Amino acid sequence: MNAGNAGNAGNAGNAGNAGNAGNAVRVFVVDDQDLVREGIIALLGIQPGIEVAGSARDGAEAAEAVPACRPDVVLMDVRMPGLDGVSATALLRRRLPSCKIVMLTTFNDDEYVSRALKAGAVGYLLKDGSSDDVPGRLPDRSPPR
Repeated sequence: MNAGNAGNAGNAGNAGNAGNAGNAVRVFVVDDQDLVREGIIALLGIQPGIEVAGSARDGAEAAEAVPACRPDVVLMDVRMPGLDGVSATALLRRRLPSCKIVMLTTFNDDEYVSRALKAGAVGYLLKDGSSDDVPGRLPDRSPPR
């Protein structure tokens, strides 16, 4: 995955050791496409220093589940039916100001991404980029700026 602005958000590579889940970056994945969501979960699940905190199929599910599991980072698809990623980002940033939200998108120049960044997302990842880029491009556990 190409990382867009997510590179400004920090680096999960310093998040902790594989055997030390207490220091792991907790990530919640939101995508309406099952294959994409499950693929990202599988990729993150084998990475040292990353713990998958949960997942949701849309913004409404995320708005309900994220506050309960309190992840450090939410990977949020920008375009979903129902409550889209932009609206869900704004809602979650109000409820959990310390949670960092990174948008997932297919398009590099996307009006939805621009709106999501204004709503509080810290960056974005392109879905058509390399899967090798994802773990190192996640924000760390420090508070959002």
